[in-house]
Amino acid sequence: QDIVIVSFASSRALPLGEQYCSCPNRVRIEYKRDQDSVELHHLSLIIKSELEEGAVKEAVDAFAPCESLFYRSFLPKALSVINYPFSAKYFHSPKPPVIVLEDLKDKGFVMGNKLKGLDFEHCRLYVTAVASLHVASLAVLKEDPGYINTIGKEKLYNLDQPLTRGLKKIFSSGLRCMAEYTETSGKFNKYTEL
Repeated sequence: QDIVIVSFASSRALPLGEQYCSCPNRVRIEYKRDQDSVELHHLSLIIKSELEEGAVKEAVDAFAPCESLFYRSFLPKALSVINYPFSAKYFHSPKPPVIVLEDLKDKGFVMGNKLKGLDFEHCRLYVTAVASLHVASLAVLKEDPGYINTIGKEKLYNLDQPLTRGLKKIFSSGLRCMAEYTETSGKFNKYTEL
């Protein structure tokens, strides 16, 4: 749809040090539906661009263009199979590595503090969403078995990738520690049988 942008403002979506391997910006747009319209509309977007240099960029480049493919291609298929929203709404970007998403802050969502971690209820919500995503993945692949070939080969646990051994150790150690803690913690041991 053609719109007329009246104004926009851009700011960091996250504080320095919490960029999660990208450069997310919050862009607030004021627009009209057409040139003759008087009514103003507002839209807030998160625009994630790639890192431009450094060791983290080299590591992240091994996974390109997985994230934009996920939003552009896989997510619409998955949402047509299972009616459970896994993410913010995706908007088409003319530059494929750039990802444009609706800003969920306007809907009351708050970015968690990564140093504090998640409480049990938010962990449960995350696991529910990830489980739904996996169910949708299976349904998409059952419907179109050749679809996986359009996405590419496994990248995270591919033994040819330099990060693989370290990431596997980090993930397995973290999960083992979490399991041990939940079994011995008075606060969480009631959930170990779930």
